[in-house]
Amino acid sequence: MTIVGVRASVNTASAGSNVLFDINEGGNSIFSTVLSIDAGELTSTTAATPAVISDPNIADNASITIDFDGVGITTAAKGAKLIIYYKK
Repeated sequence: MTIVGVRASVNTASAGSNVLFDINEGGNSIFSTVLSIDAGELTSTTAATPAVISDPNIADNASITIDFDGVGITTAAKGAKLIIYYKK
């Protein structure tokens, strides 16, 4: 499949730092700039720095993991949701 877009949201916004999501295929990030939700925000669509997908092609039967690389310092984000848009 080919990933054509990603989006994330939370129910409770973080405070103190951004929420960071990384998607890995076989242990390697698909991003050159990870997906983020700015502190105080609820969605990645308003992020000051948008995600950049550098490796959109996912191999058949690949192992995909999602890492939360940041959840907030003062207040942790809660209720995270991640949407991956793809085409076959």
